[in-house]
Amino acid sequence: MTTKNISLDNEYLSKLKPYIDKHSGNFSSAIREIIDNAEKSVIPDNSSCIYNPLFNWLLNEIDGRLIPEDLLCTLIHPSLIHKIDGLDKYINSKLSELAWNVSVQIDCDNASSPSSILITTAGDSQKMRIVSLMMSQFIVQNSPESSPFAVKSINNLGNNIRVELSSIGNKKDGVKSLITFFGGMEETAKAIKSRTSLWKCLIQRHVISNYQMITIHKNYYEDMLAGKIPMGETMIEYWQKNLYKISLLTNYFLL
Repeated sequence: MTTKNISLDNEYLSKLKPYIDKHSGNFSSAIREIIDNAEKSVIPDNSSCIYNPLFNWLLNEIDGRLIPEDLLCTLIHPSLIHKIDGLDKYINSKLSELAWNVSVQIDCDNASSPSSILITTAGDSQKMRIVSLMMSQFIVQNSPESSPFAVKSINNLGNNIRVELSSIGNKKDGVKSLITFFGGMEETAKAIKSRTSLWKCLIQRHVISNYQMITIHKNYYEDMLAGKIPMGETMIEYWQKNLYKISLLTNYFLL
């Protein structure tokens, strides 16, 4: 053990106060925690540092998308599904290392065999949703076939997000619940990526015409060319600014 004398003015003592209070006035313990945090904040060679405003923009852009399953496995090892009572401790440690300013609390009715789970995420508003998704998706996708979980509800209370999960009888319903509550853009994004040229051309034409275009099913188009009267079809009609009216009309599908 090495003993050193150091001099600090009030400005630096005030910065140390939260750590000193945390350790009940033990100055040495406070300094050790600060040194540990400083060591963790050093970016390892295999990591990337992203400018925070850019990172927040990326988070906004991927809103409505699920995390690829293989990527999720690199973030949280599937074996941790068997340690629900310690999962939040593991995640909070990771979030602390990343300096995300987000914390997670997981409550369940039974640690060994839960039937309901409540995930509470608090902290930075732009990171809370992605962490809530990450935790919910991990539990749903890695829950056992005999006792699968699904997202039952999400409550955004401003300073925290609460996700309630419950045990169901079908794992497919669990995946559907993720899409319902978190993956609203999942199917759309996959469709656009699968045929980028088609959708880029179609969107450009609709924009140029101020959405005064008609898009119809191939079968209805062929019926019209043959002089036949097509059957009724669901229509989405452009209505006011950024609003759409859905109704059942005859002859065409209007975008």
